[in-house]
Amino acid sequence: MALGAATAAPLVIAFTDNVATLACCEGRSMQPTINPRAGDATIVLLDKWSARSGAFSRGDVVIVNSPTQDGNLVLKRLIALGGDYVKKANGRGEPVLVPKGHCWIEGDNPAMSHDSNSFGPVPLAMVTARVLCKVWPVSQAGPLERRDTPPSRVWRPGRDFWALGGAGAEPPSDGAR
Repeated sequence: MALGAATAAPLVIAFTDNVATLACCEGRSMQPTINPRAGDATIVLLDKWSARSGAFSRGDVVIVNSPTQDGNLVLKRLIALGGDYVKKANGRGEPVLVPKGHCWIEGDNPAMSHDSNSFGPVPLAMVTARVLCKVWPVSQAGPLERRDTPPSRVWRPGRDFWALGGAGAEPPSDGAR
């Protein structure tokens, strides 16, 4: 029996490090998607394979190494990918171009979220997993709601960007208008 456990342990560790694992999430930045009530804790299933393969989409909920607190992880919604322009949630300032290889992350509860609106784009290499579903409490178990970002906040370069008056409202000279 000890030999069986010794053989299985490396397989389980490899699976949870590279494929999927469970995580307990606390905090209010993703309310009501995660932890609908203050003080709640939710257990979620994490897809680590997506982080390794870069299979992300706008609207995914992801786990990211905190860009401001070493050793901490944050759970946020992926709002934009490299090449997208983002208007900050407060609507102030010029749109931000998300650099290639980066993403823009935000909490679903803007009043309680410390996110890209504060610290800017995050390297995709800091994304460690994609959240597949909630598994606990059982009454909330199921896939996460996918939310598209309003086109008034996130857009790709080209016609829509210039129509919204981005970057001084001067279109590029190559006729991309």
